[in-house]
Amino acid sequence: MNNELLTGNVYKSMWKLSIPILGSMILETLYNTVDSMWVGRSSVIDLASVNISSFSIWIMAALVAVVTVGANSIIANKVGEATKRPQAADEAIYIAQWSIMLSAIIGLLEVAVVIIWGEDILRMTSGGGEDLEAVVQVGYAYLAIFTLATPFFCLCGSFSAILRAYGDTQTPLFVDTIGIILNAVLDPILIFGWNFIPSWGAVGAAVASDISILVMFLIYIHQLSQPNCKFIIPKTRPQRLKFVDIKEIISIGLPVSASYVIFSLVYMAVTPVIAHFGPAAVAALGVGHRMESFNYAICMGISVACITMVGQNIGAGLIQRAKEAVMVGVSWALGINVIVFLAFMFLPGYFAGLFGTDEDMIAHAISYLKIIAISQIFSGVCIVLEGAFAGGGRTTPPMCVSIPCSLARIPLCYWFIFKLDLGLWAVWWTFSLLTILRCCIVMLMFRMGLWVDETHRGVL
Repeated sequence: MNNELLTGNVYKSMWKLSIPILGSMILETLYNTVDSMWVGRSSVIDLASVNISSFSIWIMAALVAVVTVGANSIIANKVGEATKRPQAADEAIYIAQWSIMLSAIIGLLEVAVVIIWGEDILRMTSGGGEDLEAVVQVGYAYLAIFTLATPFFCLCGSFSAILRAYGDTQTPLFVDTIGIILNAVLDPILIFGWNFIPSWGAVGAAVASDISILVMFLIYIHQLSQPNCKFIIPKTRPQRLKFVDIKEIISIGLPVSASYVIFSLVYMAVTPVIAHFGPAAVAALGVGHRMESFNYAICMGISVACITMVGQNIGAGLIQRAKEAVMVGVSWALGINVIVFLAFMFLPGYFAGLFGTDEDMIAHAISYLKIIAISQIFSGVCIVLEGAFAGGGRTTPPMCVSIPCSLARIPLCYWFIFKLDLGLWAVWWTFSLLTILRCCIVMLMFRMGLWVDETHRGVL
């Protein structure tokens, strides 16, 4: 157990916990962005294919969040509770074991779904137009190969969540660092070819990702077998299946996962609207997402730190300390988001140019970044507050806001483009304004104390 998270200065505790997580999140974002930057220099078709595939990859990551978010919250709570009830430490290990098993099962199911229906999913996402058929074919090759490593990807996510719940943020940072370095080295070699290695284009990026994920998995296995690790993989299986524990993991993780899945499905549904403006517009959407992902990664790092801080402190009965940690996280997110806002407003052309030289793609990407800029401030705050809800085991309230705001994008985008015949800018404004609305409602719910259960609400 990490007692430092339960005592002393909250700011310092959050700082010590957050910095390695932020490093891990930024590295994971770089992991994806490096792919896009190299692929974008291959061709617009390759870049568009990777972008439409990314929605399916988002869903795969979102599904394993059923386990990782639930396990992070429950284990952190048990670790804090162990200060008063020692047997809670054994219960935390039990939850960790089942989270590992469930992650592996989810990963294997995802492989089956992509292999069987992946091409149909991508064709539906692209809108089925003949001008995008080449994008679909390359995208399916990329997605199918990437998916082969999904079970290992899911297990890495589970290992990371468990360690963070125990307060160990150094190990995930170390593993992510190795992964991004390896991926950065392999990308140009496998995408463009080198000596006897042929040029594979977008498929090369998928192979590079698979190799990196497998290496990360092996490093985790090695690290989790060391006696100095905060969590060591038990050598025996759980003695008996307790559905109540699995139900608890899913009940906390499912609302978060559902929000992520719906968010990804919504983007798949509105991509045909964007594809109405051609492959360059689809590529620009991906560029915008890649740039947004850095702000998302930083704020998600703070959010994950909040899950652990809030979970452990609530488990130890330190409700006000948990709230103070959230306020520290929100203040950090605001500062970072203002910088992102300024960067998107005044340097959009520079960022768009990092992903290729196609003039139409760059023009669309500049429009996206300028319009979405203001919403970044709200988006970051919302992400951190949702971490507070997850740490308190109260993930349903933000889900009830996230899903409607995501679903509203579909009819609005179709109405603006096909009924009112507005430009692509209308789609970007739809994304931005709904993000702002979502944040405002989540902020109100947090102020009402809905992030903790009723027994703790009176302490706030």
